[in-house]
Amino acid sequence: MATSQSAEFYRKRSESFAAERDRLETKIRHLTNARMVLFLAGTICLLGAWDADGTLQRLLLLSGVICFVVFFVLVRATSRSKTRHRFLDELRRVNEDALRRLRRLWDELDDVDYGPPPGHAYAADLDLFGHASLFQLLGTAKTIPGRETLRDWLTAPAGRAQIHRRQQAVGELTPLVDHRNRLEAHGRLVGRERPLALHAFLEWTKGDDWILNKPALVWTVRLLPIVTIISFVSDISGIFDVPIWALSIGIGLFISLNTYTRMHSVFELVASGDVGLRRYAPVFEEIAGGNFESPLLEELLRVMEPAAKQMRHLDQIIAYAEVRYSGMLYGIAQMLLMWDHNVLFLLEKWRRSAGPYVHGWIDALGQLEALSALAALSHAHPDWTFPVIADGDEPTLVANDLGHPLIGPDRCVVNDVSIGPPGSFLFVTGSNMSGKSTLLRSVGVNAVLAQAGGPVYASKMCLPLVSVFTSMRVSDSLEQRISQYMAQLSRLKMIVDGAFDASKEQHLPQAFFLLDEIQILQGTNSSERLVAVRRILHRLLEYEAIGAVTSHELTVPEVPELSSAAEIVHFRETAEQTADGVTLSFDYRLRPGLSTSTNALKLMKMVGLE
Repeated sequence: MATSQSAEFYRKRSESFAAERDRLETKIRHLTNARMVLFLAGTICLLGAWDADGTLQRLLLLSGVICFVVFFVLVRATSRSKTRHRFLDELRRVNEDALRRLRRLWDELDDVDYGPPPGHAYAADLDLFGHASLFQLLGTAKTIPGRETLRDWLTAPAGRAQIHRRQQAVGELTPLVDHRNRLEAHGRLVGRERPLALHAFLEWTKGDDWILNKPALVWTVRLLPIVTIISFVSDISGIFDVPIWALSIGIGLFISLNTYTRMHSVFELVASGDVGLRRYAPVFEEIAGGNFESPLLEELLRVMEPAAKQMRHLDQIIAYAEVRYSGMLYGIAQMLLMWDHNVLFLLEKWRRSAGPYVHGWIDALGQLEALSALAALSHAHPDWTFPVIADGDEPTLVANDLGHPLIGPDRCVVNDVSIGPPGSFLFVTGSNMSGKSTLLRSVGVNAVLAQAGGPVYASKMCLPLVSVFTSMRVSDSLEQRISQYMAQLSRLKMIVDGAFDASKEQHLPQAFFLLDEIQILQGTNSSERLVAVRRILHRLLEYEAIGAVTSHELTVPEVPELSSAAEIVHFRETAEQTADGVTLSFDYRLRPGLSTSTNALKLMKMVGLE
């Protein structure tokens, strides 16, 4: 019910913005036609005044001037209307994408090439990045800072206090749909920035001044244009017939030739702000209009408060720098006014006043976008909950009605899950395709969401701070000359080392492992693999890690050190004999005890491999 209500909500908003956009498109068409009529009328009036005289001439001149004044007013109105038209179209897309995310229509959503460094402890196994991923589900962050912050939050859990602050902020942002939609639309209009360009610009804001550290050069480039213009006017008017202006222009050209490369490299770097920072002014202006109560949002708003004004100022300075693309006009401006040097002077003055704060603005913007993305997820799924981050002596993850966030609510089957305390593990059995691996990923993805400060797909969830480690999709590497078996060993070594570190360092989160046996030591014989799996589990329990493991080998817990520690559960399937043969069905419900069925041969028969 909640899903259908959310879908209807986004559909109606998308249609409303589309209708408003279409009405504005009609208005733009009328304005364009009116401009054309006024331009033609003004031209006819002025041409008619050329041959007229007396009162008629004055009337025609006045009429022509009025036509052109109104023409330029309509040009400005058309420009504003087109800007609004683009914004409305983005708002329409924002809500259409919200509907696509709600329905998990991955192929209709943009793929974003963001991900963790290779070898991350859980990102690949839990589908955090790439197509049909958690990052794609949290797809409202459109700027580089927003995406990078969201990536960092998903790959590095926050502390308990920070999670609580984020939950408060996400809770406050959840009902503010208009505010979040406008923030996302502005982020879309920033465009597909180049991360390297943004980071290079940010490095420039921390750099040393060049022209401001040369007072003699500053005074020279500021006084030369005055000397040039005054002497040129004096020479033309005959007041002073010595062509001093030629000497000053020559000095200016000499300085320009010797500093051209240095100045234009700075201009190119700063102009990258056009795709990396400069167009962020509307984003910051949208944020400045907010009024929040949660401590984290208040703090972010306070940091970003000066950003909009400073970004507008930077935009104007860069517009001056872009005169260099104006051909002959630029040549005259540089020759007479030392244009580039004076623009660089303004840029470095801007850097001195705003540079120390730019990184803070960008970081705050990234946090706000990440919080908005989590709030959008919460709004789309009102039956999800914010988890409790426990602080107890016996760390246990407990969840009621736990589902996989990447599976649409209309298709997802939920289960109650309990993992822990230390010294125990969840042992999940069942036949192929019954839901074992999906259960592990459901637990893992929700743990990641919880520690990012977001909502989880559960009616209730309580967990300690955990360091998640997974082994589900380990593969070989031809480039690094690592076999699949060795890659699996390396991953398991990382997990065991992580558990050991957590057991020795009190400040580290609880080690939390999710092991899919299909990726545990494949490539060796079954008897050795059984011994190895038992040893690994024993070592993890010895280090007080908690977690879950799936297995087809039902005898794994049949040793003293594991039998009392294993909480055994299973999934089952139902086989039905039909006219077309055996049909298998799965209910994906978790039940206590060992699995009593297998289906590998049945599945082979179903696909024609008898």
